Amino acid sequence: MLPNGTFKTTWRHRLDDVNEFSLPFIRGLSGPLRIMDVAASSGSTTAEWRDQLSRSGIEFAITATDKAPFAYRLKIGPGITALVDSNRNPLYFTLFGHGVSPRIKGLKAPAKLFLRAILKANRSPLSAKIQLTDDLPVVEDDLLSPNRADWVGAFHVIRAANILNRAYFNDASIRHILTVLRERLNPDGLLIVVRTREDDNRNDASIIRGSEVIARLNGGSEIEDLIRRSND
Repeated sequence: MLPNGTFKTTWRHRLDDVNEFSLPFIRGLSGPLRIMDVAASSGSTTAEWRDQLSRSGIEFAITATDKAPFAYRLKIGPGITALVDSNRNPLYFTLFGHGVSPRIKGLKAPAKLFLRAILKANRSPLSAKIQLTDDLPVVEDDLLSPNRADWVGAFHVIRAANILNRAYFNDASIRHILTVLRERLNPDGLLIVVRTREDDNRNDASIIRGSEVIARLNGGSEIEDLIRRSND
């Protein structure tokens, strides 16, 4: 659970159909390719994408980014630990060997506030950073901040999966992030925007070059209107 109350969830092979759908378009680019996966969380779906591209014989280097790529382990009491961010916001709990989400069903608001207060008051030193996917470093990246100079125009493909959603951002913020991501692409670069539907886990995706949608998976991205208007 992130500090703003949203949740990051994933499962194995979650984006396999998106990877297969986008592969022919990636093959059409001149390599070696630089690829970026933004808001990658633990990096597990990025690792699966990397493995698929490797099996396909594409020459590439991949960068995964996330606003909160690291967690810290904090001991609360006997048998109770928490994974927290650098501000001690709870990401996950372990209770006597069992993992528990901060979204604990049946736990009333006062109890949640009390639990957060305990975390804030606990001044035990945070553990070393935990990188959840050891073989794929994830770089810290705030999509609402200006681009790093070495990222401008540097990437052939950028994937934004389950981040450019109206459930997370208002339209002005989404348009700003689209501008930031487009600055990272080279002139012929591809932006892959994906949303996994909560009701049936279907992936809706659009592949964009410039301001043109060149391909859609299932229903396409829900923010195609903003994609077209972000270059206006």
